[in-house]
Amino acid sequence: MGDGEYRILVGRADRVKAGLVVQLVALANDLTPEAVLDVRRREPEVRLARRTAFYLAHVTYGWSLERVGHAMGRNRVTVGAACKRVEDERDDPEADARIERLGEALETALRAAGART
Repeated sequence: MGDGEYRILVGRADRVKAGLVVQLVALANDLTPEAVLDVRRREPEVRLARRTAFYLAHVTYGWSLERVGHAMGRNRVTVGAACKRVEDERDDPEADARIERLGEALETALRAAGART
């Protein structure tokens, strides 16, 4: 591994669903999916997008923090801290509306694909 990477084997279905949420968040933030998951990217908009992706996977899919971490190459502590930040940010009506829209879009995509969480 090296370079502080966190990797664990996850199933194909989890990788696909994680990829979907990352693609959606990347599109909504005019970023590449690679940028969203790149731990070296520290710009505020990238950090926000990464936190949002973790949060959406956790809430929309009903995944545990550990499962989100495994699917997105992070540990559960990192994912948990990110989800806590997003929860706190949801006190802002604009941020809350943005998260709601993304969650609804993700759920619509899952329904359209006939996928289960």
